[in-house]
Amino acid sequence: MLRAFARLQPDTTLEQAHAKLQSRFLELLRLVPPSLRNEVSLRIRPIREYHLGSARMASWLLLAGIIAVILVACANVAGLLYARDAARKQERAIRHALGATTARSLAESTAQNLMLGFAGGIVGLGLAGVLLEALIRLAPDGIPYLDQASINWRVLVFAIGASVLATILPSVSIALQRPQLGTLSGVRTTRSGLVLRQLLIIAQVSISMFLLSLAGLLVRSFVNIQNEQIGIRPEQVFTAEIVLGAHYPRAEQRQRFFGTLETRILQLPGVDAVGVSDTLPPDGPVRSKPFSIVQIYGRPIAEEGQLGTVNWRAVTPGYFRALGIPIVRGRPFVDDDRKSSDKVVILSERLAGALFPGAEPLSQHVRFGPEEPWWTIVGVAGNVRNEGLTASPGPEFYLVRKDAPDLGLGALQTEATSRRAVLVVRSDLTVEAIGRSIQFEIAKLDPTLPVNVEAMEEIIARLRTPSRFNATVLGYFSVLSLLMASVGIYGLISFVVEERNRELGIRMALGATRWHIARVILSHVLVWTVTGAVIGLFCAFLAGDLVESLLYRVKGIDLLTQLVTIGVLLLTSLIAATRPIVRASRVDPATVLRYE
Repeated sequence: MLRAFARLQPDTTLEQAHAKLQSRFLELLRLVPPSLRNEVSLRIRPIREYHLGSARMASWLLLAGIIAVILVACANVAGLLYARDAARKQERAIRHALGATTARSLAESTAQNLMLGFAGGIVGLGLAGVLLEALIRLAPDGIPYLDQASINWRVLVFAIGASVLATILPSVSIALQRPQLGTLSGVRTTRSGLVLRQLLIIAQVSISMFLLSLAGLLVRSFVNIQNEQIGIRPEQVFTAEIVLGAHYPRAEQRQRFFGTLETRILQLPGVDAVGVSDTLPPDGPVRSKPFSIVQIYGRPIAEEGQLGTVNWRAVTPGYFRALGIPIVRGRPFVDDDRKSSDKVVILSERLAGALFPGAEPLSQHVRFGPEEPWWTIVGVAGNVRNEGLTASPGPEFYLVRKDAPDLGLGALQTEATSRRAVLVVRSDLTVEAIGRSIQFEIAKLDPTLPVNVEAMEEIIARLRTPSRFNATVLGYFSVLSLLMASVGIYGLISFVVEERNRELGIRMALGATRWHIARVILSHVLVWTVTGAVIGLFCAFLAGDLVESLLYRVKGIDLLTQLVTIGVLLLTSLIAATRPIVRASRVDPATVLRYE
């Protein structure tokens, strides 16, 4: 692997640079042996994309969630202001009849709502400060600049501006409406306000549907990651990485240190198994070889080779038991393998299947380079994920760490490898107890060595943090949006019941039952909810392809998630409308008609 960093000239695009480098790359490719050409490729990308990775898409998704919640809040505020205006139409009509001008009405309405918006913005900023701290603590490592986020003057201006605009704009539209003459007597002569509020409710429902759909996809993705088998049993497994410094200049010293430490840790009470490796799954650095140079004894190497790489590790016999990796065929490494000069290897199921499809791999001989020695296959281990929790398990082989200065690895050994080791311990003790014991044993051998003992379950939980963070934050936004939409539905249904009191009274006087009245109101709720759900579902389908990079084993368009989301939306709408519907069904015809 070779990485080159270049700064483009001001008038050169990335596409032009790729075209120029591609021609040069094809010339150099002719110098590569035919068996390795499939392994070599050219990839060019901006350094910003290299650093941001998937955090960029997650950031855009969270920004979309924030904007959606703001829109729902604005629609809710507008709906509440229109409801208040409906209750004060007769008062505004009397004021207008007595000579109040539109400018005066506008000034009065704006002044009242300006204070409301300003106060709401201040309270919101206080809540934002608290939630920002929680967000930073919840967020995984790797989101650029998140730790630098703060309530600065830009955030202050945006928050106050959005709060003020959300209250002023409806005030202006209300003040510019001229009251109709019939309003003086209390007669409602227009339904334009009701239609506008219905559109606002539909908009809130559609945004809630959009957020719930995306949150549902992320939750399903996180559940899939949570339940994914990674090839090891992390329960009661603890790890400690040790790097020997310059005061261990000779390979014999380094080998003796790790051998003595392994023996002492295995003798501790409560320890069931101990292994030593140079790297660990599921996301640690791992050494690899080109797949194309792996050769089976008695077979020629394919000229075109096979695409990909083969991971490998040097481990002690207790490694497989400590991590709970099953040996599905043959045997694991034993202590005699460490003392013997025999070169034995264990393949993963994936590698054994690729090298010996339909054949018996045990006792076969392989080598991992033209100058390497031949190794005898003594076992086949279960597949393990080495590139995170979501990447498929790749082919892998294991070599035994021998009781020799070079660990018996020959040309595969490097000084860096012999200086670094990862201790794997399976124990029923707590991480604090086993940590103190391991640190004590290491201190007896070398008190200058720093060591940090960590539970394997914590390591895996840390790898799940990005997907959990995305699902949690967008889930919060969705719930908040749904709550605001339910408040809007409740308010609008209450307004409709009040508006149609006379009509409902006449219907009941003419023989309509309470169920009939409830069904009339319920039909409005279902129309608004279904219309908003369809619009939100369409938007979610459009955004599905964009968020697939954040999903695992879930399509951007997932029928089950959408059906559950629609069910939650309908249930919430019905709960929000229950009380107004009950109040409508209990209208007393005599009281209503006498009042009218």
